[in-house]
Amino acid sequence: MAATGRRVVALGGKGSSLTSSSVFDASNGVARITIDSSALSRRSTSSNPATTKFPFSVPNYFTAEETRASLVLLANKLLLSSSPSAASQLLEILEQGVHSSDYTLNDVALDDLALLDFSVAAIDGVSAILDHRSTALSSIADAVAAISCEALRVDVTPFNLMDSGDGSSAKDAVAVASDFKVFFNGSKLVNAGQKLSDSSVTEIPSLHGNFREVSRWLHSKVRVQLNSGFRAGSAKDMSTALSSLALSLSNLGDIGIRRAKLLLANSISDVELCTLLSETLAAKCPNADALEELLASLQAALIKKDYLLFLHNIYELMDIVGKIVSCEGIAAFVSLEGSEIFAEKNNVSVDDNKPSSGDNVHSNKKSEKKKKVVLGKGTSALIQFIKDRMLLGATKADLEKFTQDFVSLLDPRGFGFDDLLMKVKEIVESNESRRLPKLPKNTNERLTKSTWNVKEDVTLMSSWISVSEDKKQGKFQRTGSFWGKVLKKYEEAQIEDPEEINERNIESLKGRFTRLNKNAQKWIAANIEAHRRVKSGTSQLDMEKEVYQLYEGKFTDLYVFNEVMSKVPKWELKLDQDSRSRAYDDVGNKESGGSTKRTKTSADGEYFSPTNVETLDSGGSAVSRPTGREQAKKKKEKIKAPEFSPEVVAELRALRHTRDSEVQVFNRLGRQDVEIEKMKMKHSLLMALLAKDHLSQNEEDLKHHLFNLFKYFINWYS
Repeated sequence: MAATGRRVVALGGKGSSLTSSSVFDASNGVARITIDSSALSRRSTSSNPATTKFPFSVPNYFTAEETRASLVLLANKLLLSSSPSAASQLLEILEQGVHSSDYTLNDVALDDLALLDFSVAAIDGVSAILDHRSTALSSIADAVAAISCEALRVDVTPFNLMDSGDGSSAKDAVAVASDFKVFFNGSKLVNAGQKLSDSSVTEIPSLHGNFREVSRWLHSKVRVQLNSGFRAGSAKDMSTALSSLALSLSNLGDIGIRRAKLLLANSISDVELCTLLSETLAAKCPNADALEELLASLQAALIKKDYLLFLHNIYELMDIVGKIVSCEGIAAFVSLEGSEIFAEKNNVSVDDNKPSSGDNVHSNKKSEKKKKVVLGKGTSALIQFIKDRMLLGATKADLEKFTQDFVSLLDPRGFGFDDLLMKVKEIVESNESRRLPKLPKNTNERLTKSTWNVKEDVTLMSSWISVSEDKKQGKFQRTGSFWGKVLKKYEEAQIEDPEEINERNIESLKGRFTRLNKNAQKWIAANIEAHRRVKSGTSQLDMEKEVYQLYEGKFTDLYVFNEVMSKVPKWELKLDQDSRSRAYDDVGNKESGGSTKRTKTSADGEYFSPTNVETLDSGGSAVSRPTGREQAKKKKEKIKAPEFSPEVVAELRALRHTRDSEVQVFNRLGRQDVEIEKMKMKHSLLMALLAKDHLSQNEEDLKHHLFNLFKYFINWYS
């Protein structure tokens, strides 16, 4: 019987859709399946077609979970056809419990009998379970691998990946590396001492990223299959994504086994605890041979086109990889926290005795402080969550119980799994820095400094200019990708000169650039205004005083401005030379005849007026001054405008009218292109909303709005 308070999943309702999580909950008894009344009413109002019986058999190697998922999908597909009565019989079977492998359904529409195929429903049902579990396993496997990397003190260079923004980088691998940086943030274990570099670590971004990609592909296929009828060729269609899932699961399990072996061999100093843990894991955890045998079995089933056996083998492979991830997590957790949690009782009692002197107290505190390790913020938060959830004992005898509890915690069917998954997502989606931790050469130094020096400013602005003037990308770069490239160039300079250039993150670079840009723009405006106000006889010193008075302070970024920023058009000092007052340094030249205005040349107030109204050139002839501005205007006024015949005027007007018409056409086409691009963006947003399993109220409203918009758009164009 169904327990009260369970989630209810209604089949056949208008606008309702079946999701992988709903199938998973129903197959494990967490959710109760019902048939929407509207589906039954549609059957009662329609004409009664001829009916018959439909016998089918469930493979004896199917688990109860697989069988229930298959029956749920069969019921949903019968509702999509003309046999809701047969679907009601399946619900009764689900409520009473699955105790047989042979079933017969009555009142199946005769027209639907040729299409009915239990294997199609079984493939879709078990695929929904695999879809749900692979999505969850992706996050949990990342978290467990991050704890292992901390315990192994690995080299985190393989996680220093960045999205190029031009489509040439593996986005899923970059996303995995970014999530691992959140776990490692602030850690003093990774990159410390003798760094471990092993293929089981260096392959994490690629293999975990591939698992994300395959899981997403499977989800897109399963979402379609769950809400469609019996479609011919669906088994072959699904087998492509399922084959990729099997290979990706095998790779995930393989590197997990290798990391677990490294943890047992190198990371647990307590010999007795290590031996006991090795024996426990050897008895409970699968090995590499089990992976190879299962992979060979499912490939053989696929070759024989035995799709149900092929699917069942992948289901078993998912279980095995889940156990491998649990075993790796146990080994990593014990290597980090085992000495504290599994301490012997007699050691605890010794610590409770009072010391004989104050010196002993001081030495004990110092030794405890030395033994304390600093984990990454994400890793320490996850470790603390596990400790609080498990409520572990304090003796080595509890290790076996701890192993069982840990495996149960990582089991997606367990009660605490959803909380664990939520905690992992909370850690990954936090706003922590995504920079990899690097220890300074001198441990007494701070990792970063709050103040910026001139060398850092020059490096930052040079990096920014170099990236912004990229001939291939130019200004058409995404913000995240752009600043990622700036950070990369800054880090390259920092590695070459670590003494002068301190480590910075992207947010620090953005903040400093904003300040330098703001000060530079203010300095440029002050120079332009001072140049506009300059009067005859102004000295350079007075000019500088005027600039600083307008700037309202001392321009402390003058060096980086003169050396780097002023050499690019964005910050170039373009002073207007054609003003009423000549610049303070304009004393005339031999070519033009010079200026007759007095120029102040010294602070004591001495003036001179250059007498260069007429200057002799090298040949001895006089060079007259050029025509002035007022005289040039008068000459222009005296020039008569040309006269055209009426025929020429009419032809020119016709050409102008044609040109205006072409401009209007181009403008209209441009507006249509903009509207089409907007509709494409809205279509992508609608597809993203349809792909989500659960929508908030705002997302539901947005989905209905987009539906109505596209309906109007289609009607208008038709």
